[in-house]
Amino acid sequence: MLTRVGPGNAGYSFQPEFIDIDCVVELAAGATCNQGQVLCRDVTAFPSAKGADMVVLSTDPLAQPSVYGVYQGPTFVNTGAARANFPILVRKFGMGVVSAAGVGAAVNVGSNLIIAAAQVSAIPGVAALNVNVGIAVATGGVTAKGAAIIASAGPATLINCAIECQ
Repeated sequence: MLTRVGPGNAGYSFQPEFIDIDCVVELAAGATCNQGQVLCRDVTAFPSAKGADMVVLSTDPLAQPSVYGVYQGPTFVNTGAARANFPILVRKFGMGVVSAAGVGAAVNVGSNLIIAAAQVSAIPGVAALNVNVGIAVATGGVTAKGAAIIASAGPATLINCAIECQ
């Protein structure tokens, strides 16, 4: 696993501003990886078996039921006729954006962002296993704790949040 840390302080209590990880996302033909996309580890790939951790969209049948990281780059599409691999960088810790399409319908300042993937509740015993992406933070004119940032989620809506994936 190749980890990239953002600027921060040094010394005994070192704490970077963010931690990004190099990985490879496997997308089905025609699938889109949006900025702010929540990603999960591919349960069929051994860690680092292909040179990097393999991840898939949280809605993919191969997704494990916990959050690996959140993609921060520009949106791209697999235009090929078969599943394909794309090297990407995901945010594991720190401030970032999360696509509102992957979280619950209402998002308030200070609320937890939860992925809404059907396969998470379909696997016995793991329905509540680390589906939290992070905490929504104040943005623009919305600064009061508990105030609504968005009322409905759309694929183009991005939420500023403190990301902490495990």
